[in-house]
Amino acid sequence: MNRVVVMGAVLVAATILAGCGEGQQGQKSNTRVTSKTSPAAATPYLVDDPVAAVTKVLPAGWVVQEVKHDAYPTYRHDGKGRAIYVGPKAGHPGAKVNYDAIVFIMPSDYQDGGEIDSGKPKLIAMTQDAKIYMTGWPEGTAKVVNALTN
Repeated sequence: MNRVVVMGAVLVAATILAGCGEGQQGQKSNTRVTSKTSPAAATPYLVDDPVAAVTKVLPAGWVVQEVKHDAYPTYRHDGKGRAIYVGPKAGHPGAKVNYDAIVFIMPSDYQDGGEIDSGKPKLIAMTQDAKIYMTGWPEGTAKVVNALTN
C-alpha cells in the first residue's frame, strides 16, 4: 500500500515539474530556470524592453513622458538605474511636475537602504536581474509588475 502512495506522489510531482516551463495555452514563460534554482523557486527576469512594457499598461491618455538613465529612487541611496516617468499626455500645465508616477528599474544588487516612509518609491518587485520601485499611481502597481516580469 505504501509503495502505491509513493509512486502516486512521484507521478504528481513529475507532472507538475514537466508543466512548469510553459505558460497559458502552451506559450513559454519568461521565467528562466538555472542550475542554481529549482522550477518551484525560479523568479522571473525583467522583460527586454521595459519602456514598451510599461507603455502597454498605461491608462487611456497617458504616455511615457521621459526616461532617465543613471537614475535611482528618490529618498534612497544613489544607484545606476532607469527612471520611467508616466502621466497624462498633456501633463499638468502650471504644476511643478507633469508626471503622475515614476517606475525605477535598478540592478539586482542595488542596496536601497531599507524601508522608508509611505509616499516614497517602494520596492514593488524583484527579478533575478532587477529591482523595481514605483511611486504614484497605486492602482497601477500590479499592472506594472505583471508587464515587467512576464
